[in-house]
Order: sequence, then C-alpha cells, then structure tokens
Amino acid sequence: MIQVKEPTFDIFSGASGKDALWVEAAQGLARARERMEEIAAGKPGQYFLFSTASHSILGRIEHSIRLRLHRTLPRPNGAFRRIDIEGR
Repeated sequence: MIQVKEPTFDIFSGASGKDALWVEAAQGLARARERMEEIAAGKPGQYFLFSTASHSILGRIEHSIRLRLHRTLPRPNGAFRRIDIEGR
C-alpha cells in the first residue's frame, strides 16, 4: 500500500505584505487551519497559511482580545446597578 504524504503548510503571524513571522509548519490543510486557530486563540493577532507548493496564501484569521468590563452606576433611589461594557 502506498501512503500519500499530505503537503506541509507554513503558519505565519502578522500581515502577509510585510513584517510576517514564521510560527510553525503543519501537515495537511485541515490540520494547518486547526492549528492556526489554536495559536490565534492563545495569542490574539493576525495569522495566515502559506503554501510553498503553490506560493499562495490559503487562509487568514484575525483574532482580537475582547474585554468585558463591569461598571457600577448609582440609581436615583440610591441603589446601584451593574452594567457590562464590551471593548477591544
């Protein structure tokens, strides 16, 4: 039985036009996409997949930090209420 080796894809961080940094390589497109998402979840930023075989970008992701802030505001009756503020 002949085993076919899946192609390797490079994962880069940063913008594809400039200042991109190689992060790691992964075998198979599905695994490369999965790994890129795992990396972005752990360290938010821009990432892309590059195929050395076709010299093309096959996927991109931008993961940003979402902050959930809480603020307590006084009500006219003297009680307080808590509101949620979402930000980046």
